[in-house]
Amino acid sequence: MEVPMAIELSGLAARLKAGIDKAVADKEAEAKRVAEEAARMETARTETLEAQCEMLEALKAFADSVGHFEATTGKLWVEMVLGGAGLRFTAHRDDDAPTDHILVEAADGTDTAVAAGHHLTRDEVGEWEVVLQEEAGPRRLPVELGLEELFQGALALRSTGEPPNAAPAATLPDPPPQPERTTRRSKQPVAPPGSGLRPIKGPFG
Repeated sequence: MEVPMAIELSGLAARLKAGIDKAVADKEAEAKRVAEEAARMETARTETLEAQCEMLEALKAFADSVGHFEATTGKLWVEMVLGGAGLRFTAHRDDDAPTDHILVEAADGTDTAVAAGHHLTRDEVGEWEVVLQEEAGPRRLPVELGLEELFQGALALRSTGEPPNAAPAATLPDPPPQPERTTRRSKQPVAPPGSGLRPIKGPFG
């Protein structure tokens, strides 16, 4: 009678275990990556929203300081209207790709001409700038210069170009009056009495 051979499954068990361990590790790593990406996106959404709100508050304060705008605010937007023309600044929100862009558009109910794509954003060091979309490509300006150009173009406004309370330009005093110049005639030699000589007259008498 033959003795049955021992059934050896340890090799298969080891291979299956290694495969399952790898699948579990891969699943945990993917879940960790997804959680980290979600946290990163949430941080980016929060940070960009805070930056946008700060800029919108600065724009509202700017409108109030000018004093002539009809300024209104809404959820993540500020609008400034003057004489039937106006600009609206709206925070652009995209949960899938957070951005700090603030779009520049014509205010509601106005016929203001604003090129599509104008927006405010921050540069590499976190400073705000205005991006103007032009035929030759985007043109980037510091926020103050960019806003000035936007208002000049859209609202036909002109700034004075000088800061308020600027000191008057220095002026030089008037030069002192010059004395009138007189022509001195050369003296003719006087002939001694009784010499009979006459003074020689010059060519002009």
